[in-house]
Amino acid sequence: MINRNEILPATMYPQGDSDNLTTAEALSNLKIQEHWQEKGIALNYQIQKNINEVAYQKEKSAIQIEETVQKAQIRANVSLEKNLKQLEVIVLADGKLRLEQQRFGEPLQGILPFRIIFCKRYVPVFEEHPGILNVKFYEEEGGSKNFWLDLKEVVPRTINRKFTALGLSFGWAGQKEAQLRQRFIEQAVKLSEKIELPRAHGWYILDGSLQFAFPEALTWKEVTAYAG
Repeated sequence: MINRNEILPATMYPQGDSDNLTTAEALSNLKIQEHWQEKGIALNYQIQKNINEVAYQKEKSAIQIEETVQKAQIRANVSLEKNLKQLEVIVLADGKLRLEQQRFGEPLQGILPFRIIFCKRYVPVFEEHPGILNVKFYEEEGGSKNFWLDLKEVVPRTINRKFTALGLSFGWAGQKEAQLRQRFIEQAVKLSEKIELPRAHGWYILDGSLQFAFPEALTWKEVTAYAG
């Protein structure tokens, strides 16, 4: 009979399911890891989806805003052009300028505070050139003012700069004022007296005959300097 107090060899003690428990724990841990990996992948996917959706909505919103602005600008341009077609600059016989606009069937008229003394268009005899326009204005408060414009530079920026420098305005602002100035230039060119000029003082040929420009005579060199 074996004495209960004897110590049995270690190999004789029952080992139970220690190995099986370790494997089960490993499998459990693996399943937990797989579960959280799946959760992480799903979460990352959802985050990326949300980011993409936000970016898409921002881009869509920006496009919609741009389209709205463009449509508003088109409507404004159409409306402005419609109004400008009804607004004309009229040069009267005494040189006064009158604005006329047809509105609701009633013509609205306004006399500007300056008038034209003369319109001249100087052209060179030695080359093809549209000419240099010289309009002399008389303003009630500012006296006489000379407007010079090289007709090779008939662009809004140049025209506006010339009028602004003289302090002359048709009483509007922005694009409408610029277009009225442009229309006035067109009228002034039609009404202007054409004068042919030599390059400089001295002898020159005009229409096949010999001419002489005296020192007091105006020359093309001088008018180009005025229009500069």
